[in-house]
Amino acid sequence: MKKLIIAAAAIATIASVPAAARTYSLAGDFGNPVFQYGTVTNGGAGNTFTTFAPSDCSDINVSTLCYRGTDKFQVLFQRDAANVLVHPGPEDGQNSFLMFVAPRTGTYTYDVTVNRGDSGDGVNLFTFNSLDGTKPLIATINAGNPTYTFQYSQFLTAGQKVGLGIDRGGPNNSYFNDSTTFSGTISGAVPEPATWAMMIGGIGMVGGAMRRRRVSTKVSFA
Repeated sequence: MKKLIIAAAAIATIASVPAAARTYSLAGDFGNPVFQYGTVTNGGAGNTFTTFAPSDCSDINVSTLCYRGTDKFQVLFQRDAANVLVHPGPEDGQNSFLMFVAPRTGTYTYDVTVNRGDSGDGVNLFTFNSLDGTKPLIATINAGNPTYTFQYSQFLTAGQKVGLGIDRGGPNNSYFNDSTTFSGTISGAVPEPATWAMMIGGIGMVGGAMRRRRVSTKVSFA
């Protein structure tokens, strides 16, 4: 009976391993809770992300549009067949951010391309990490650098927010012509090292229990 309990515990351990990694598409999963839309502003002590209110995105799954302001070209996120079009606000430092919210702890792989969407003077491209509020500038998207691609992996804790955003590229740039398209995927999460260890240990427990059940019967003659 003890052996059966051990085997059952090992099988339960294996069953607890997360399912295969899922791939999220920026365009295909537009409106999925793993993505949040909003702005990042400098509050003096650090940068903070403000999520759009439900009224800003109330029809996000119908018209594929999400925006804030009296003019939809102020802060905008809009999906087409393959891209999410992002537009910053008219003020310096008003950054439009497409944020990914890690659904569980693990390693995520990014394969995202950012393209200049029209004939504006350019936009500044930033990343943002909710753990420390940092918002480093990583590139400027303009005529001289119309495409920028991210291909890397990052370990995230469940609920951690990381994302990409743009501003209008400086006080002399016109925000009317600085739409930027984001396309690609985020895949994850790969099980953590501790989870792999549990799985391997569970397999070992099953194997050990099976070996112990192989008891040979000895026949003696009087």
